[in-house]
Amino acid sequence: MSDRQRADLALVLVSLLWGITFPLIRSALQDLEPHQFVAWRFFLATLAFAPLVLLHPEARAGLRKVLVPGL
Repeated sequence: MSDRQRADLALVLVSLLWGITFPLIRSALQDLEPHQFVAWRFFLATLAFAPLVLLHPEARAGLRKVLVPGL
């Protein structure tokens, strides 16, 4: 597969994922309050990205620089 084909496939996949989110969010908001939805969304994003940040040494150093002033 060429770089061009790979790039085109990536664009199609991103478009599909982005398009799917709208009906999913609409459905989720029927069951949850907006604040609850946002809280769950950030919680799940934290769970998804925490291993990536914690396992990469440079990211951990950057995390300390951001968290300390934020507290």
